[in-house]
Amino acid sequence: MVIRKHNTMGKVLYCIGFLLFIMGFLFNDRISPIQDAPEQFSDYSLPAIILGMIMIISSDFFKK
Repeated sequence: MVIRKHNTMGKVLYCIGFLLFIMGFLFNDRISPIQDAPEQFSDYSLPAIILGMIMIISSDFFKK
């Protein structure tokens, strides 16, 4: 598993980034399987996707 080579900070960044990416993906208007998402969630979907990807990439710098 990819997460074994990271220290605690890297694991936390990876998990939170992955959750943000998935939540942003789910509430996106164009690519979401959820079509009746509230407008408030869909406004923040693109920033959540971008922030999640940045957190996943930055977790790679926290290796053991």
